[in-house]
Amino acid sequence: MKLVAVTACPTGIAHTYMAAEKLRMAAEELGVELKVETRGSAGIADELTEEDIRLADAVILAVSVSVDKSRFAGKIVVEAPIAEAIRRPAVLIRQAEAMARANQDSAVPQDEAAAELSNSGRDDAPKTEADQPAGGGASEWLKPVMTGMSYVIPFLMIGGIFTFLHARWNIPVFEAIGDAAWTLAVPVFTGFVAYSVADRPGIAAGATAGLVLALKHPGAGLLGGLAGGLLAGYAAKALKAVKLPGQLSGLMPVFFVPLISSLAAGYAMLAVLGAPLAKAQDVISSGMQGMPLAARLALGMLIGAMLAYDLGGPVNKIAYFFGLMMMAGGVFEPQAASMAAGMVPSLAVALAALAAPQKYSDKERKAGKSAWLYGISYVAEGALPFLSRDPKKVKAALVIGGATAGGLSMAFGLTLPAPHGGLFVLPFVSSPPLFLAAVAAGMLAGAVTLNLLKREAARSR
Repeated sequence: MKLVAVTACPTGIAHTYMAAEKLRMAAEELGVELKVETRGSAGIADELTEEDIRLADAVILAVSVSVDKSRFAGKIVVEAPIAEAIRRPAVLIRQAEAMARANQDSAVPQDEAAAELSNSGRDDAPKTEADQPAGGGASEWLKPVMTGMSYVIPFLMIGGIFTFLHARWNIPVFEAIGDAAWTLAVPVFTGFVAYSVADRPGIAAGATAGLVLALKHPGAGLLGGLAGGLLAGYAAKALKAVKLPGQLSGLMPVFFVPLISSLAAGYAMLAVLGAPLAKAQDVISSGMQGMPLAARLALGMLIGAMLAYDLGGPVNKIAYFFGLMMMAGGVFEPQAASMAAGMVPSLAVALAALAAPQKYSDKERKAGKSAWLYGISYVAEGALPFLSRDPKKVKAALVIGGATAGGLSMAFGLTLPAPHGGLFVLPFVSSPPLFLAAVAAGMLAGAVTLNLLKREAARSR
């Protein structure tokens, strides 16, 4: 049995490569030949060739963003949220095997083979909450947002940091670079939201609608970009379904679809939706500026709890997108809270395992050592290995830790103009000592809670 796979996550930093490694290890244990293409922030690695795809019996797409599926036309494709490839890679591989064999033997329908696999009671079948698919349908409807996020993050990084540097040193080139990145951010985001809905024919319409927003209604930000991208994407998708006779059909994807969908989405953004969306963004941003301390603390705790809840899953991404949306609108406090809270899960489990090693398995203690680096890099997935043994207690501890860090960050009024980076963007935080204090408090709260819960669980057994 020969399989190929693609892994891709919104930020392209942790999940992408962790999923690829888990799939490779599971394939080796199962005696399956597998090649994995990773689509991360550094680009495509181990790219699948046409020959790889042609010889493959099935394809696994472990992705939380949209990827071009046209290359796999005619192949058996098993698609799942990327977190599922990290948590139970063997199940995905066996499902792909079963469906490929069912395709070779017409006497066994594919859907029956997949159902038989899921109910077979194999040793690698899910047995805990942590082993269940992370998000499922929720990940699917969030995919346009996460696809747009994956491409816009570098533009927000450039815009935020160069604007920060210009404000500090008043260097004109920094201002020009920052302004250019801010202007490009919405069209890039909108274009790839539309791409997620309609594949490549949606990009032109989405980017055009986004540029209309950026030039005519710049205050609409990513909120407007999301609306424009979805409108352009669904317009392009509807037009793709139109069948023209003969040679005219070849003109649909390169002429009629981008032209008509760009007109529809561009006009809607210019004349109908742009101004109300800009007003809505302004109301949200203005409301943030005048929030009392108690409200700021509550919002920060909510952001922090959501960031820590599912370690890169849908709830995490909703909170992260809120921070990016506010950042694009010129409000940087939520992003600071997001950064502080997002560092906590990995740091908390690392500290917990260090402080009470007797409560953790050899695998967990080893993972705890790696989790320090994940934590300082703003990668929450370092805590994933701890979820499999005691998911509810670990999740509760991490939520407490994340809420503590996020709440303190907002209460301190910290700002951060960078969408990623962890300690590597510490110089750009409005008060690095207070930021470190918020992270340390969250880490300590999470680690202490986790070890207390572990002790109680040990007594109950």
